[in-house]
Amino acid sequence: MKSLTVDQISADRVTILAQSYWSPDTKDSHLPFDPKIIEDIYETEIKGLDFSTRRIVVLELSQYLENYVWPNYSEDSTPAHLMSVIVLINEKFRERVPAFTSFEVHPTPFPTFLRQLMKSCLDTLSFSIKEQMLMIIFLNHLYNSIECDLIRNGISNTVSYNILECLSSGQLQCIFKIFPNWAKGLKRTARHRKKIEGEELENFDFDTKFIYNLINLFLERLESNSERR
Repeated sequence: MKSLTVDQISADRVTILAQSYWSPDTKDSHLPFDPKIIEDIYETEIKGLDFSTRRIVVLELSQYLENYVWPNYSEDSTPAHLMSVIVLINEKFRERVPAFTSFEVHPTPFPTFLRQLMKSCLDTLSFSIKEQMLMIIFLNHLYNSIECDLIRNGISNTVSYNILECLSSGQLQCIFKIFPNWAKGLKRTARHRKKIEGEELENFDFDTKFIYNLINLFLERLESNSERR
């Protein structure tokens, strides 16, 4: 990929939009947040160009994630908004620069984002294969970044003792013979589950089966591809 010149970047559509909505250099004259901007950029500059690295780099250089996409993330955010975060964070990992600084500086949207991400990872109807692949790549980055307190706390229920409930009784007995203390951990999480209700219980159960369901989805894909051959 050829490097972009300063003149090319200055004349780029993304740069012009940045000056109106999120560039730090024009902060005092920004227009109000418009979610349609995120939709348009995702459909035309990201997905519409088959996730072109060249276009994503332009967005990255404009600080699109830091100053517009992430600070305005909410429970009402669309799949395009979700995917925009994912694509831009993945690009930071590709460039080997600090990727989760925006999350740490502005942590409030993270629980909502994470919940929407996990549900989307299991949604095979609303996202293309390419989008699903990008979500799994992002998820891999996430689980390899538990040194970040925000991320570690967010994903803890998906990797704690409670996930042992997804195993059969025979598998559990084999595991408890090797790791007897794990039985105590599972009992603790069972007691905790009895104390919660409503949305908290629903989220706890979802987290418990998340990785299990993700693995099953992967195996179903493998089986489906094998049958086609």
